[in-house]
Amino acid sequence: MSIYRPEDEPDHLPGAEETQEEASKSPLQFPPLTHQRLENCAFSSWYPKFRSVTIKSKTIPLPEEFIHYLNADGIFIPGQSNVTLALTDSEDEGDNIVDIEKVKEETMKRLAQKGDDSDDSSDDEDQEEEEEVSTPHFPLLELEIEQAIEEFGGEVFPKLNWSSPRDASWIMASNTLKCFNAADIFLLLKSSDFIAHDLGHAYEDCSDAVEVTTSEGKRGKQIRKRPETFELILRKWFDLAPSMEFRCFVKDNKLVGISQRDMTYYDFLSGIKDELEDKIIDFYEDKIKDKFPDSD
Repeated sequence: MSIYRPEDEPDHLPGAEETQEEASKSPLQFPPLTHQRLENCAFSSWYPKFRSVTIKSKTIPLPEEFIHYLNADGIFIPGQSNVTLALTDSEDEGDNIVDIEKVKEETMKRLAQKGDDSDDSSDDEDQEEEEEVSTPHFPLLELEIEQAIEEFGGEVFPKLNWSSPRDASWIMASNTLKCFNAADIFLLLKSSDFIAHDLGHAYEDCSDAVEVTTSEGKRGKQIRKRPETFELILRKWFDLAPSMEFRCFVKDNKLVGISQRDMTYYDFLSGIKDELEDKIIDFYEDKIKDKFPDSD
């Protein structure tokens, strides 16, 4: 089994007497992040290779208008009824619970009030027409999402090219990323800093430069600001036990580390540590090794 073990290393370890160059040759030194390495980790890059050993998922290309909507200030949730829910801060800043039905009811009342006021002035009518045109509405995208949700049994887990909006799970009634409709997904995406990072900062730690087209239409080498296309990934929902999720690290096609993903201490894991290690190593050897484009 190709797993790294400290006892396999020579007795002499990098110390203060070594130069920085010598220390950089440590067997656990990972290579710098490049654009290609990052793109190899995008969902649509690896999913076709590992479709048989991961959760069933559907990839939906996102129109550029939807990316502008995600980047816009404020949280506006498009709906198939062409009514937009405007979510405002709670009067109690400590209250993170959002009552969607209450917000929807209040929004409908505001829209009705605007309709009554529009009779007073033609200027108001013009303003309302402009607001209606600017209301975010993505019927084709919503239809694709609803079809995927139905295909997966009514519950899905959403993410973009790299990240899921797990930092925004507090906004859902279940305190999870379980979504039942397009509005749930839009709410999570709009509320997440992780998603915002994917949209505008995914490449900022890359060490190399690539050929890109600037906003002025010129070609030049620099760090890419964003991928050419974004994708919404909907994954069939499963209730996974956080205690049994593990993050693994691979160097030179060898499994060099296994750690819990959840930060909670689970006492029972100590008793099955060896069994878990054997199963994870076997899975890596049989299903993952040499199939991913990067050796690290």
